[in-house]
Amino acid sequence: MLAVQAAIEYGSVFAFGLAALIFAIVRYLIPKDPARPQERLRRLLRDSDGLPSLSRFQFFAWTVVIIFCFGWVYFIRLTNGVLVAPSMIPANLLAVMGISAAAAVAGPAVSGLTSYQENLKATLAAGGTNSKYAASLGPDSWRRMFLEQGEPSLGRVQMFAWTVLALAIYAVLFAITLANLWNATSAVTLQIPDVDASLLVLMGISQVGYVGTKVAIGTATKSTSSTVGPAGAPPAGAQAGGAQSVTAQAAAAQAAKAQSGGVPPTPSPPTP
Repeated sequence: MLAVQAAIEYGSVFAFGLAALIFAIVRYLIPKDPARPQERLRRLLRDSDGLPSLSRFQFFAWTVVIIFCFGWVYFIRLTNGVLVAPSMIPANLLAVMGISAAAAVAGPAVSGLTSYQENLKATLAAGGTNSKYAASLGPDSWRRMFLEQGEPSLGRVQMFAWTVLALAIYAVLFAITLANLWNATSAVTLQIPDVDASLLVLMGISQVGYVGTKVAIGTATKSTSSTVGPAGAPPAGAQAGGAQSVTAQAAAAQAAKAQSGGVPPTPSPPTP
């Protein structure tokens, strides 16, 4: 059994080594994309259309942080002679994982229920020039994470800001936890720190804003496209109504012709 200071040092080496090994294995298992052969792990942050995904970024970031912190705490306890893993994962930390996972699932689901995805594909097919912002970015630019339908999205910016802030605060909290352990006699009390409840609430609100923005923009675009046809064509209802009126006029002309014995009626002279 090592002293607590030595356990922290050796546990840190084990944790970083294990993290590097996991990343190397995952990177090896992910197949190369012919369009982006230099990307392996970053493919996890793109959606099915190859665009950078903000919700995937958040889910990936929290997954890496929580796995790394859990392994770090476990190896410190193990090198100090504590053979039992941390007894529990804090409730707020589990809630953070649940929120980030829900956003990663809800984002594509909302895109599929609205015309958002169809319009996005049309934008990409046109070279991403549907706005002055998207026109200045390449198709692989990671700054597209902050665009919704080619325009900057406050919901996306807010979600990214709270994610980065929460990760930074949690990293500082974890460092303080290890610093408080430095002068302890045993690592048996070392546990994974929890996320502050107020920060959890703010993250939840940002997720609602992110998904709500996708719903609002997708629904508005869908209603607009159903009212005005493609390329400014008249609505489908108007087209159907016009066809019906032409058909009624043709039927009336046929009936008048039949009544007159096949001879079209002579128009009456105009009244002076």
